[in-house]
Amino acid sequence: MSTTQPLATGSREGVTRLLLIEDDARFGRVLVAALTGQGFEVEWSRDGLHGLDLACSHAWSAIILDLMMPSLDGATVLRRLRRESDVPVLVLTAKYALQERVDRLDEGADDYLTKPVELPELVARLRALIRRAAGTANRYLIVGDLEVDLYGRSIRKRGEPVEITSTEYRLFELLVRRRGQAVSTREIGIAVSPSGDPVTSATVRTHIRNLRTKLGERMVQTRRGFGYCVPSEPE
Repeated sequence: MSTTQPLATGSREGVTRLLLIEDDARFGRVLVAALTGQGFEVEWSRDGLHGLDLACSHAWSAIILDLMMPSLDGATVLRRLRRESDVPVLVLTAKYALQERVDRLDEGADDYLTKPVELPELVARLRALIRRAAGTANRYLIVGDLEVDLYGRSIRKRGEPVEITSTEYRLFELLVRRRGQAVSTREIGIAVSPSGDPVTSATVRTHIRNLRTKLGERMVQTRRGFGYCVPSEPE
């Protein structure tokens, strides 16, 4: 018999998909039924190695992970998973020692609950993890081979950090947020000025030239008579 027991087939829009990695048959059945009743779509693996394979090869909103698992223990599953994914992981286990909790959180768990667990608390914690993950997803803007970190106010190109000044970053973020639209030199000059007084057109052109050197010639384009833009589809 397969170690995976899907509670629903496919992934429907608006349905939150959970992966449960838990070897206890009775507890797993109860938990799957309870979470399904709360509106989640749940897939259940009773084996650590198989659970890790599912975790890395499918998209999940969150993962519930037991620690005492056959073939591969939960702590090892967690460590290996963190090399591949930042999906939220809630550890749910009978192990309650303080050092155990500290170690798993240090290794990348997002939350830790001990059995027995009350369903309302479990559901609330899962939803909180999923909300936080959704917020993190809005942290980055992807433009071609560039990744703009809106929180860290930095840019990476093909995974490597780009050395960029704060003014250059502000200018590029403005253009990225208005992607496909021409932004006038005056508007750029006001937006990138620390004092709020517009910088000169010559200064704006200098920043544009520096950005093209660092990010690519076609990443910031000139729209004659209108200003500058980041194209909707970088060339």
